[in-house]
Amino acid sequence: MNKYNQKETMLAEALEEKEQRIKELTDKVDTLTKENKALSTELKSLSEKPTESPKSMVTWEDFQKEINAYKKRGGELAGQYFDLKSKYDKLCEERRYWAKQQWAKHLFRWLFLKRHWFFWGLYTFFLSIIGISMYQNDALREENHRLQSTEMKYRFIRALNVAPLTLQYLDDAFEGGDDRKLQIVHSTVKDYEQALIQKSDSIIRAERKKKEDLR
Repeated sequence: MNKYNQKETMLAEALEEKEQRIKELTDKVDTLTKENKALSTELKSLSEKPTESPKSMVTWEDFQKEINAYKKRGGELAGQYFDLKSKYDKLCEERRYWAKQQWAKHLFRWLFLKRHWFFWGLYTFFLSIIGISMYQNDALREENHRLQSTEMKYRFIRALNVAPLTLQYLDDAFEGGDDRKLQIVHSTVKDYEQALIQKSDSIIRAERKKKEDLR
């Protein structure tokens, strides 16, 4: 997961760097366009024949030289403009499709750069589910072991053929689905367990009383 996040972060940084380069090229192209328009305007104004008097120190040849210099500079700026424009178009074509989509970029940033707590929450949630499942699995394993022990005891009693009438009664109650017999079995077991609890409590009280008498 860390390697994946690093790769995705490096990809996002590379895309942002490419976007920055494209923005810089666009700004430079706009600047060159403005300079070219200004030079064109100035060339147009200089192309007109001067109305100064023949006694002026600036001759028409000087104007022509300056116009030629501006034309040369304008040609150089136009070449730079078209060169930068071709580079800009090439960079736009090289970009991946999903990188052009703003929703993909925002989704990537939301998931991997701004929402670390979201993944930690999912991680904690799944850990909690796994912990609860393991606890329930242990409880079910213990219950299954106890039931297997009880079943083995019952099978052992049947193998010895001890109290066959009672075993037949239990089989009819549980396997046959006789509700009356099941109720009798449950009530008998409940009364027996309560009697054992009362007997154990009376034994504990008797032992405590003996210890108190000895003191």
